[in-house]
Amino acid sequence: MKRLFCFIFLFLYFLTISAQQRILDSLQAIVNDKSIQDRDKIMPMSKIAGLAMGDTIRSMKLGKKSVALARLQQDPSYAVYAYSNLGLFYVLRGDVKRTYEIIDSCLWYINISKDVYANATAYNRIGVMKLQMDDKEGIADIFTSIHIFKNTPYKGQGISANNNKWEGLTSGYYLLCSHYAQDIENVDKYSKLTLEAAFKSKNLNLISSGYSIRGIRFLTEYQLVKRNNLLDSAQYYLEKALLVSEKRPGYIRDISYLNILSNLVGVYEGKYEAEKNNDYLKKMTECVEKAKIIAKRNHDVEFRINYYKLLISVEMSKEDYRSAIQLTEEIIDEVSKQDKLNRYKYELYYLLSSLYQKTGNQNIAIENLKKAFTYYQKYFDEKYVKVGQQQQVKYKLAEKEREIEIRKKQNVWYIAFACVLFILLILVFFVFRFRVKYLKNKKEEANLLAKLKEEEAKFLEVEKENAELQIRIKEEEAHRLQKEVLSRTNQIVYKNEMLKNLTDTIKNDPNFNTFLLERMIKEEERLDKNFDDFVNVLNEIHPEFYNRLQEKTKQKLTSLDLKYCVYIFMKMPTKEMADLLHVELKTVRMNKYRLKQKLGLKKEDSLEEFIQNII
Repeated sequence: MKRLFCFIFLFLYFLTISAQQRILDSLQAIVNDKSIQDRDKIMPMSKIAGLAMGDTIRSMKLGKKSVALARLQQDPSYAVYAYSNLGLFYVLRGDVKRTYEIIDSCLWYINISKDVYANATAYNRIGVMKLQMDDKEGIADIFTSIHIFKNTPYKGQGISANNNKWEGLTSGYYLLCSHYAQDIENVDKYSKLTLEAAFKSKNLNLISSGYSIRGIRFLTEYQLVKRNNLLDSAQYYLEKALLVSEKRPGYIRDISYLNILSNLVGVYEGKYEAEKNNDYLKKMTECVEKAKIIAKRNHDVEFRINYYKLLISVEMSKEDYRSAIQLTEEIIDEVSKQDKLNRYKYELYYLLSSLYQKTGNQNIAIENLKKAFTYYQKYFDEKYVKVGQQQQVKYKLAEKEREIEIRKKQNVWYIAFACVLFILLILVFFVFRFRVKYLKNKKEEANLLAKLKEEEAKFLEVEKENAELQIRIKEEEAHRLQKEVLSRTNQIVYKNEMLKNLTDTIKNDPNFNTFLLERMIKEEERLDKNFDDFVNVLNEIHPEFYNRLQEKTKQKLTSLDLKYCVYIFMKMPTKEMADLLHVELKTVRMNKYRLKQKLGLKKEDSLEEFIQNII
């Protein structure tokens, strides 16, 4: 019974480590390849460390190196994987303090890792570490691992691309079977789940494990109730496990294979005791021969112990106690060379005592029994020393966690204070900004009002200017009309004079030529038209002409004076003026002279030049 559960736990430990010996070279090639990034070497390095556990120094060196590389990565899931793998090495060495430190580091990285499958795998390994140290809290970590694997959809990205959901579940359920070893109902439940998950993983190593744990479930119940039908079920599943293992030799780890063979021998022993059928002895012998093959290449002490227990069990079934004693003494000699291993030494000396007792050598049996109790005492002391160390380490870790929690609370208060201070600073800033903006707005408003007043003043000034301009326009219009009236008056005066002259001419000259009259009329019409056109153009181009003449003169100009001014501005010759006005040249010169005096011109000043430049 003790042998059975020992094998269960050994198998559990190695279940999560790849058993394919043939991939060691390919993994080592990855680690040695300088073109591959360090990040991609972490998992292969850890796997090699697991496969090479027989070489403790190499395994520990690789495990530590993988942790060192993982801590340099930004993705914390690499550290989760590397730390959980390294912890397994320390727990095998019995280093309680270092194991719990590794667990603490691993949990810290789990808290910041987003890779749920790396976290779930790590919880599984933490559970194994704690259970190996008889810390029952490990079972909670196993349940946590199972919960994560079951309830998170598998995406296979990042580091999780190398992990399989069903592998994790197989391992978790297998560990629960070990924990509930004497609880048949739970063992039955979890062994079924182990086998189901193993089939979904499509991993032969795990499928073999699933069959194996299912067979152990029935073998366990048989040990309790001794019903032969349970041995049939145990035999069915264990032989299935053996068949799967032998399909691909070299891909199933030796310790797993030895576990199956040992439990099958247990089944055959039970059947031989019940039926006394020598076929079962032959089958036990076949199992021993298969075990011998793998024993030749395995030198691990614990593997050797379990291998010898298998051999001793078969010899005891044959009732060949002397051979059993010889084998027991051989393994005791091997174990005696090793430090510690007190539990195995106790079991082996206790077994040797019982064998000597069966052969009737009571004195030797008692002597070996005393040795067994001596080692049991050492084992007991060692165990409780470890328990003490475990409690001490857990206490220190708890104290450390409490300190961290206190610091976190302090940090929360500091952060809260900083937030309040920050908010106050923001409020002060906004108040100050509002005040500055308010004053700025007030200033801008005052400037705007001043500007509006200034604009209003400018507007009023413009309005005033517009009003003055309108008045001026009206005045200019009045002057223009006045000029036009004056021009028309001059023209009328001229016409009247002309008509009077014509009348006098006709009365005094009965023979007046009508042709000459028509010619004079046409000439007058032409002159009237030219004069009207010129007056219009002059008024349009130079509306200030008459005003400036009046401004320059010392006396008011008559309409005739203005007419002379227009003729002079038109650069009309004196003779043409005389003809147009029907006066003599002397009269025109006299009028020009008088006009020059009225304008205040000196004798040497030119009247024509003055009038031409007046505009």
